[in-house]
Amino acid sequence: MNKLILTAVIPLLFSACAHAQDSSFFSLPVEVQDTVPVDKLAVGIGGGYEYGGIGANVIYFLTKGLGVFAGAGYPLTGFGYNAGFKLRIVVDQSSATFMPYIVAMYGYNGTIVIPEFQQKNKTFYGATVGAGIDYRPGNSRFGYLSASVYIPFRDITMKEYAEYLNYTYGITYSTGRIFPLSASIGYKFILQRHKISPPAPIQLP
Repeated sequence: MNKLILTAVIPLLFSACAHAQDSSFFSLPVEVQDTVPVDKLAVGIGGGYEYGGIGANVIYFLTKGLGVFAGAGYPLTGFGYNAGFKLRIVVDQSSATFMPYIVAMYGYNGTIVIPEFQQKNKTFYGATVGAGIDYRPGNSRFGYLSASVYIPFRDITMKEYAEYLNYTYGITYSTGRIFPLSASIGYKFILQRHKISPPAPIQLP
């Protein structure tokens, strides 16, 4: 089911971005006015897996479309982290108002939180994939909002722990609270940008 959901969502996001633009992804003319180069290095704050819970992350784009990131934060059970890759659609070498992306990461992807017995709280780790949108309102040069939907890949350990709490300590934790999807939202502050290549000179016959 998780794979079917991901297979359906990601192509729709990429298709929407492609049809929202009037030109191809490759070798597009650069606008003279209001062109903002895409970020190369950014620091974000927010909530979700890529922020390690409630926390921060840093992302560095090796190319205009491919970035690596790491995040750390508080997932209500102590310390959480995640690290992975982000692949986004870049048009015209510059930041668009909406830039769809997909992510893959490894780190914290689930928690069991029991307020009455905090010593029994536990964090679980594994692989996670997702898709989202970077939204840059007002042609901002300083930062942008980022929102994602995730599919965490968890083994049986998390459900087994919930059942263990019930049978051993009488602590009721319904496995129905272990959701198959998750989400994040945050704001990225741009520290460095890629340079925009000048247009190639016109060759006269």
